[in-house]
Amino acid sequence: MDDLQRTSPAGQQGDTFQSGQAQYSIIGQKSANKLLTNYPCCFLAHNQKYPAGADAKNWQNNPRRADEWRAGTGIGIICGMPAPDEWSTQGLDVDTPHPGMAADLLAFIRPLLAKRTGEKLIRVGNAPKFLIPYKTRAPQSKQLSPEVFPIAEDGKVDTRREVKNQIEILGKGQQFVAYQIHPDTGQPYQWNDFDGDDSKTLSEVCPADLVELTADDIEEILWAFDEIAERHCLVPRPKAKPKTGTAPQAGGDGHKVPDLLKWIPNNDEGYNHWFNIVSAVKHELGDAGHADAYQWSTQAPKHDDAKFQKTWDSIQRSEGRTIGTLIHFARENGMKGGPPEQSRFTADQLARLTASAETETEISGPEFNLPPLPDELYQLPDGLGAIQEYIHGAMTYPCRYTAGWAAIATLTAFAQTKVTIDSRRGLGFNEYYLTLAKTGFGKEELRDPLNSVITELDFDFTVSGENIPDVVSAAPSSKQGLHYLIEAAKSHSVYVQSDEFAEWLKAASNDSHKQQALAYLMEIYNRALRKIHPGNAVTNKYETVHNPRLSVFATTTAESVIRSLNLDDAEMGAYNRWLIYVAPEQMPDKRYTGLNFKASPDAIEAAAFVARLDTTHIKMTAGGLKEYIEQDRTHAEPIKFADALMGGRLSEQALKLAGLFALSAKRTEISADDVELAYKIRLGLYRRASSLVEQSGAISGSHETTKALDQVREVLKKGNPIYTSTLKARSRAYKALHINEQNAVIRTLIEQGDAEYLPDSKKIIVIRQ
Repeated sequence: MDDLQRTSPAGQQGDTFQSGQAQYSIIGQKSANKLLTNYPCCFLAHNQKYPAGADAKNWQNNPRRADEWRAGTGIGIICGMPAPDEWSTQGLDVDTPHPGMAADLLAFIRPLLAKRTGEKLIRVGNAPKFLIPYKTRAPQSKQLSPEVFPIAEDGKVDTRREVKNQIEILGKGQQFVAYQIHPDTGQPYQWNDFDGDDSKTLSEVCPADLVELTADDIEEILWAFDEIAERHCLVPRPKAKPKTGTAPQAGGDGHKVPDLLKWIPNNDEGYNHWFNIVSAVKHELGDAGHADAYQWSTQAPKHDDAKFQKTWDSIQRSEGRTIGTLIHFARENGMKGGPPEQSRFTADQLARLTASAETETEISGPEFNLPPLPDELYQLPDGLGAIQEYIHGAMTYPCRYTAGWAAIATLTAFAQTKVTIDSRRGLGFNEYYLTLAKTGFGKEELRDPLNSVITELDFDFTVSGENIPDVVSAAPSSKQGLHYLIEAAKSHSVYVQSDEFAEWLKAASNDSHKQQALAYLMEIYNRALRKIHPGNAVTNKYETVHNPRLSVFATTTAESVIRSLNLDDAEMGAYNRWLIYVAPEQMPDKRYTGLNFKASPDAIEAAAFVARLDTTHIKMTAGGLKEYIEQDRTHAEPIKFADALMGGRLSEQALKLAGLFALSAKRTEISADDVELAYKIRLGLYRRASSLVEQSGAISGSHETTKALDQVREVLKKGNPIYTSTLKARSRAYKALHINEQNAVIRTLIEQGDAEYLPDSKKIIVIRQ
């Protein structure tokens, strides 16, 4: 693993220290000046990883200056604090002493970073452990993967600190060592780039030039950690110490390999599990264990004789899987020393149940049964229809529903600046759009049309520049930053195309700064025709903004949002202010030909008509008012009282849609048809999003394991036996749990008498009658 071998420090010039017969470079004055100027830094205790002296207290809020540094002083980077270039730095700290684990994690991370621009640096202090610094505009709090450990010969988990494996995301309130002597090796921390160039060091790279990682990237890496740990037979710390004498010990007086294998399921648990067990058998018995391993392997529906033999021949007896591996997994599956209890099923019944479970494993469909998208969104009328056609024609993965959704958001950007609806208190057109879709559906193709239309309007002398909103692609991460964005914009109208607002929804419950920013975002939503002020900071004074107009178009995946939705944010109103579009579950086919990236004259004119309007008040016709009263009384009010957390603003949002339909037809009066169409679309979007949230149990207030338990019970009530390995495809709550929590769900079902394992098939469960 060349990337993680300790490199010679000769290429990093600076002050030296003596260690044995060699001298090593730490950092020189010029490099230290650059680092302390570009990054928020703290000083470290002598040859230690933590802040020292005056920095031992409150270092998180008091970055050090360049003129305070003295030669030989270690320097740490304060995470999550914006640097002068406004980027914050965080650290992906891979704390694994296992060389294979470190190599595989780096192999996973490398192609992920290859897709990103920016300098990709790697810091090594005590190989094979390593750290990767990255930049972000949306600093996160500390995140941790599970701790995993090797299994000892006696089947127990070796939980010593020095063999622990974990990833830590060093976030706000933390720091990582930039330049220092490692306390364990007595040598300097070393910097390289991903090509092994040790002339690339952090002091030579500004925060803005580092590679950027998003919250989704971090989540992907943390998920990969679990899979790679399983590959190397590393397991979590046991929650409770096994009772003495309840499990067999290794050696001649303990259970033999065939006895242990009877307790270990092989129902396509995955290649890593299969390889670990087969390797452990060969380690213990050598080629004499071939028959036992083969018999166990054939239990899997995907067993292949040729692949088994090829793998068996390639396994070396020193690969680290031992009898302890077998004992551990036998215990995990209920072994307590005695023989398995007798089955209450006859042989014929067992055969039928097992066959039924095999059939169930082939079922893979949508995890949720959602209402369809509203038909009316498929073909929008008038100018909105022209914008929809333009967006649809430029989509690599074309979907008319998604194009219609993006068309509505695009026209909102122009309508919000100078147009309002005459209602009881007045209504601005500012709106928050949240798109939930699978990764890879082409979100950039939903943003580009707005920018293209604005470029066209720049050449239209009939359109005032003040009527065009400021379009920004990055959101500040504080309420003061949000306020300044509106304060500085032309006509105080801003349209933000940023996924960071979606990240706020996911992170607000664990991050007080994002929670404050999210709360201010909610406040802005209500004040399009009023005034707003964030409160002055010690060093900055902010002006009161009258009639602030801020709209948001954000995208993320449904799965990531659902895992983070919570009752507290819902009660704050964080969800009912968003129009949520849940994209079709099935990805459209990719289009290679027939793409059209130029907006039609009709699409340009639809936007231009709205952009030409000076201060305009849209009124409702008598028929429009009558239709509104009927729709509000029949649909919106009952939903508001039944589900205020998701549907508390349906009528307000439907009226804005109705106003857009009027503007799309070049009218400034809202007709009954506009209102009817708007409610059909708004109610359809609500029902789909509400069903997603309800089926997930996301804002029920229940603990995650309770949600999973309820969902798995519903799955089992269908009456068919299933493999536990398929539960992740049937319950989002169960899938989101760590493996220990998943096992706890199954144990609870069995202990409470709701389910039981089929004998000799420890991963097939059935509902207990």
